[in-house]
Amino acid sequence: MAAGIAIIYLFPRLTRAIPAALVAIIVLTAVAMMMSLPVRWLGDAGTIPSTLPFLSVPHVPFTLQTLTIIFPVAFAIAIVGLLESLLTAQIVDDLTMSRSNKHRETGGLGIANIVAGFFGGMAGCAMIGQSVINVTAGGRGRFSRFRWVLLRCPKAVRCERSAASLSCLFQGLEPSNRSKTLGSTRLT
Repeated sequence: MAAGIAIIYLFPRLTRAIPAALVAIIVLTAVAMMMSLPVRWLGDAGTIPSTLPFLSVPHVPFTLQTLTIIFPVAFAIAIVGLLESLLTAQIVDDLTMSRSNKHRETGGLGIANIVAGFFGGMAGCAMIGQSVINVTAGGRGRFSRFRWVLLRCPKAVRCERSAASLSCLFQGLEPSNRSKTLGSTRLT
């Protein structure tokens, strides 16, 4: 961990052409592989299902005791997700000089998270980092992230199975704002 932090802070003094975080990941991965360090891999946590999820009602008793356990956690997750999604929408609005419908954003988020629960998924929300990268790379439409995944990393499509990831397909700007661009970088 200390080596990663050192690379992230010291590498930009050499050059800023390559992101320091990327260099840290590559260097530390190579070191771990060469030294055969006991590193936990994603596959150690379990397997990725080979089938699509199916609709099911959670097997949880609907009692007051259950609600007193679940409600505070569910409320906290909902508030954090709502705030991050609204903040992301505001940042994207500022970057694209457009206005999004916040009521539609929050309603869609709530519906998607409820439906995701019935398919065994977890609650999701808009992500500031991915949204800003998408917009600054020229993505303007609802399917810009999905198009990037298909064109740039087709192997990653198999890993994009969660309802939260798929909900990103339907976020974006109104069709009338798709033609607005920032800078000269475009996602093609």
